[in-house]
Amino acid sequence: MASFPQYMIDSVVSCQKFRMEFFLVAPELLLFFLISWTDMYFATIRAALRRFAAAEEIVAVFA
Repeated sequence: MASFPQYMIDSVVSCQKFRMEFFLVAPELLLFFLISWTDMYFATIRAALRRFAAAEEIVAVFA
């Protein structure tokens, strides 16, 4: 069996730890970005609908 230097073993172990922590954190980050993006998206749609409704009211005044 080949003996590896300790720093190589340590780096592999730390890399595996990092991967595990990343996969634990990644879904939460994804959810956060998804929620913030959909919130932004719907806020934009609501603003556009408000502008559209305001424009319709202005047109109704002049009609």
